[in-house]
Amino acid sequence: HIGIDKILRLHPDGKSDIAIKSDFLQRPNGIEWDSINKHFIILPLYGDAVFKYKPGMIFPEKIAEGKDRFDGVEIDKENNLLVSVLKPGAIYKLNSDGKYDLLIDDLIYPANFGIDKEKNQILIPFVTQNKIELIQLN
Repeated sequence: HIGIDKILRLHPDGKSDIAIKSDFLQRPNGIEWDSINKHFIILPLYGDAVFKYKPGMIFPEKIAEGKDRFDGVEIDKENNLLVSVLKPGAIYKLNSDGKYDLLIDDLIYPANFGIDKEKNQILIPFVTQNKIELIQLN
């Protein structure tokens, strides 16, 4: 894309404005509201870090690094962050210490996924295969 990365804020009246604008975002690809901690989780497509952002912050704060080509992010029923990475195709749990635990691997380009917190299942779309898969978590 052309220009500086930005995330828009949508208002109930349908209007929008810029919440944050910065090359620091590295093409934001996944975003999730953490209602417990009252901040957004932002994943870059072309970066190796996970960020948190509270409205009013000038820049997002890095909370973890070490992966690349992020796509999806969800928060499970225990308030853990789950993130999908396109290459290698995998889903990880991001621990509070910034370390990753591999949950599911050998996935081919897992896109942004959904989670059913009651059934402890995730639904993963596979863009290049035109299919979705339901996976039970432990």
